[in-house]
Amino acid sequence: MRRKLAILFICIAGLNFAQDLGELQDRARTAVSEERFSDALTFYRTLLASRPTDVDYILWVGRLSAWTGDYPSALSFYSQALSLDPKNVDAIVGEANVEMWRHAYRDVFALLTEANELAPSNVDVELAWSRYYHWQGDEAKARLHLTKSLALDAANKEALELKESLALDHRVELRIAYESDTLPGTTPGAIEEIDASYFGRKGEIGIAFAHLDRFGEAGSRGGLHFSRKFGGVTSVRAAALFGGGGDIVARRDLSLGMSRTVRPGLVLGADYRYIDFRSLKVNAAIGSVDYYFEKPMWILTSYAANVSDNTVTPA
Repeated sequence: MRRKLAILFICIAGLNFAQDLGELQDRARTAVSEERFSDALTFYRTLLASRPTDVDYILWVGRLSAWTGDYPSALSFYSQALSLDPKNVDAIVGEANVEMWRHAYRDVFALLTEANELAPSNVDVELAWSRYYHWQGDEAKARLHLTKSLALDAANKEALELKESLALDHRVELRIAYESDTLPGTTPGAIEEIDASYFGRKGEIGIAFAHLDRFGEAGSRGGLHFSRKFGGVTSVRAAALFGGGGDIVARRDLSLGMSRTVRPGLVLGADYRYIDFRSLKVNAAIGSVDYYFEKPMWILTSYAANVSDNTVTPA
């Protein structure tokens, strides 16, 4: 009789434990749907503690760790999932996504190739490929994989968000600018500018016009500018502006340069510029180092050596 009662108590305890897990799973799913990722991470860590080898729980802890910015932990949990299930596509794609968010692209191509071989028609794999090519600057391939992911899941939120960030195939931009300055000991100055540019997949070409009124001199200048991309990592650019000629408005302002992406986000550039003023001719060699973040934010730096009348002036 005692043995039967003990078995009954064990069954009741097991039933209560299963009910508690089910309730906790519901709370975790609700937290994810409401984007309360820190709360969801706490719930899934509790669930994982109850079942340490549950791959699904491990994956959720990995995802939520990444979404809350803890990339080292995310990679650790994805690695743990792969040790239990070496062909788990979610773990492979998750690891690739974390590496991209860390700007560590070295292993991403191999990871996504493996995931694609295991799941050729997986929306998350296609979306990861699109994200990868987008951050490499290859918008054509990014758009191709994004189209595939939306064909598999037209309502995918991440895919729709990425679609908004991809550059358009072709666009025309009109820019109008006005600048005013007042420097001690000088009359107020102003620069009025207008620029119309066409942007395509491989580059842009535009027409620019400006009227300058500074330091007691007024004049206008205008001309063309263009740039061209080669292979997604190298760009060549040039500009030719012509004006009436003066001390402020140059007769000719010619430039030629190139830039190259040496690693994701990091761009090195070199330019030559010739400026022909009325009483001065300047030859300038310019080097630049720019860094572009994932979000629309960037850092631009440059150094120039200006040569005029055999005198070198750094800037």
